[in-house]
Amino acid sequence: MVCGLYGKKFNGYMGCCLAWPTKSFETVDVDISRLSDEREGGWPPDEEEPALAGLWRSVVVRPLRQLGLIGDDRPNDPWTYSQRRFNVILTATLKERESGKSFCISNYHM
Repeated sequence: MVCGLYGKKFNGYMGCCLAWPTKSFETVDVDISRLSDEREGGWPPDEEEPALAGLWRSVVVRPLRQLGLIGDDRPNDPWTYSQRRFNVILTATLKERESGKSFCISNYHM
């Protein structure tokens, strides 16, 4: 069994695990990585925002949100969300003892 724990005290140090029967599978390789540190090829660039739109958001919209006078209707961008997370991705390369075939399995909680 392999675990990648990344939480904090308030959430019980949550994480994710992978487990497999060692009688049936040989462990070839295991990787435990923070996805946001390891994404190959980098992250998509942020879209440029017109200067006036940024000023409007900072001066008018943000204070109104903080006062609870308007909601947050911005879409949740999965790239930005993933980049800020501390979640780990577990990957194991296993080899089936009977057939000799190798394969990878991964687990990521988001």
